[in-house]
Amino acid sequence: MQALRVGSVALVAFALAGVTGCTIEERPVRIRRPMMVEVAPPPERVESQPPPPGPRYTWVRGHWYFNGHQYLWIGGHWDAIRPGYQFVPGHWEHRGPRWLWIDGYWRRS
Repeated sequence: MQALRVGSVALVAFALAGVTGCTIEERPVRIRRPMMVEVAPPPERVESQPPPPGPRYTWVRGHWYFNGHQYLWIGGHWDAIRPGYQFVPGHWEHRGPRWLWIDGYWRRS
C-alpha cells in the first residue's frame, strides 16, 4: 500500500509540473577542477552558428575537452545574456610543458 501511495504522489507531482508549464531539464554536471594536459589541443574548429533563440542571447563558441585519453569537441551554444556582465570565453593556456584549461565565465562589465 505504501508503494502505491508513493507512486500516486509522484504521478500527481509530474502532472502538476506539466500543467504549470514547469519542465525538467537534464544538464551534465561540471566539476570545476584545474585540467592540466601534456598534449596541446587541436586547432579550434570553425562552427556555423544556428540562429539565436532570441535577441538577448550570445554565442558561446565550442572548445576541445580532454577526457583523460583524447580531446573531444564540445559544440558551441547560445547562452542568455546577463545584464551588466560580459562573457569571457574558455580557452587553453600554455604553461611550461603543459596546457591548462581556463573555464569561460561571466565577468561584471
